[in-house]
Amino acid sequence: MARTDINRDTSLRLFFRYAPFLISPEKSARRLVRLAVTPAEELTSGALYGPRHAIRPKPDIFNADYAARLWATSDAALAEPAT
Repeated sequence: MARTDINRDTSLRLFFRYAPFLISPEKSARRLVRLAVTPAEELTSGALYGPRHAIRPKPDIFNADYAARLWATSDAALAEPAT
């Protein structure tokens, strides 16, 4: 997550300003550019990438039941009329 001013008008503004684990927008952009210009054969499809290399997440993150629940919840949220 990047430290930006995107939430300046919300109650989360202090969190996004002072949370110690957030990185600068510039550092975040450098990571995206690095991934965008890296040749495809040097990347692993479906991998999660950290500051320098692919990171190996916990296997239970890729649980099919979790994926189905996330899909159903997202689908239901999008189907509800905006208030």
